[in-house]
Amino acid sequence: MNPPRIFLDASALFAAAYSTTGAARELLRLGITGDVELVTNAFAVEEALRNIGRKAPDVLPLLEALLATLPITIHPAPSKTAVTTVAEYVELKDAPIVAGAIDAAADFLATFDRRHLLTVNVVAERSGLQVVTPGDILAQLRSN
Repeated sequence: MNPPRIFLDASALFAAAYSTTGAARELLRLGITGDVELVTNAFAVEEALRNIGRKAPDVLPLLEALLATLPITIHPAPSKTAVTTVAEYVELKDAPIVAGAIDAAADFLATFDRRHLLTVNVVAERSGLQVVTPGDILAQLRSN
């Protein structure tokens, strides 16, 4: 059986770099052991680097090192067509993230974006993704 494929959005990447003890960092450890497959896309990486650079610049080198050395597959940004399709049910600013997770055939979209992703049921319904926090993913993995 293949390990679950987890798409890390910018907020999850930020948290993984920023907090040494949080659920997002634990997902990175599970990626190293092969218990999960970690994916993201160029759009999410750019957003995470920009946000870390602005909010926690001392953590920027760590995020860059994590992306360069850990087994995280970084897909290109999704096509304009994919983004436009997803923008029918997601805020335009988040459409490249959801489209990227769909393109990557992710099982989970790991995010902390409650306002635009986690609490908007139509996102999970229309995308076919489990849109959850890293902590929710860990809880599901531990219960299986």
